[in-house]
Amino acid sequence: MWPCLKKGVTEVETYTPEHVEEKLGVRPNQIIEIKGLQGDTSDNYPGVTGVGPKTAVSLIQKYDTIDGVYDNLDKITAKKNEGTPD
Repeated sequence: MWPCLKKGVTEVETYTPEHVEEKLGVRPNQIIEIKGLQGDTSDNYPGVTGVGPKTAVSLIQKYDTIDGVYDNLDKITAKKNEGTPD
């Protein structure tokens, strides 16, 4: 557990694995997967064009890892392109 100060020192938020999953919607070991997809300007890596925080979380929730996302790219891009003229 890692305490995180919230609102100064009067309120402490403890980041347990359960809390991370409840707050972010993913397991703690999946945070790096989300950062890899959405990028992180503080660490200076760009991420995937067009993938923001919501999309990154959604993809990792559905496919578990970046490898899982890549293994299903045909399904993901097919859904995105549905209804567009050929």
